[in-house]
Amino acid sequence: MLFPEPRPSPRPLPRPGWADERSDNTPTPGAEAGAGSGAGRRVAFMLHSAPMWMMCHMKKILVLTLAVLLSTFAFAKTSSSKPKLTRAQAEKIALAKAPGTIQSAELENEKGKLVWSFDIKTSKTDITEILVNANDGSIVAVQHETPAKEAAEKAKEKKEKKH
Repeated sequence: MLFPEPRPSPRPLPRPGWADERSDNTPTPGAEAGAGSGAGRRVAFMLHSAPMWMMCHMKKILVLTLAVLLSTFAFAKTSSSKPKLTRAQAEKIALAKAPGTIQSAELENEKGKLVWSFDIKTSKTDITEILVNANDGSIVAVQHETPAKEAAEKAKEKKEKKH
């Protein structure tokens, strides 16, 4: 015997459409209220017939909905567009790190952080790019570039803006 025969349940569950059930939820004549009434059987059927897989799917849907909501709020918080530092304050911090002449400055979103980006000409040929965190004023990155690297970077940015 590969599969055991199913055992009959000790008490059969009521099924919709039984002859003693009434659509108006009134008790069957001669039956006590609540004991054996059509309404009681209907409630018992509903409680026992809700498929377990449906409850599991409802839990998954709820968890996924919560995850989407939380990630939306987290993303909205990290990508704020209003900096705490002004451009002048960020310039002062950048020029303290690399003295020279500021060639360009812009507010960027780098890896989820809002930063002020400054290209500072430190000599006739060298350019230093400094990223200053727009919220706390810390220096995120310092990168020394040649004019050729700078031109290639600007071309790449221009190409990305088109797409």
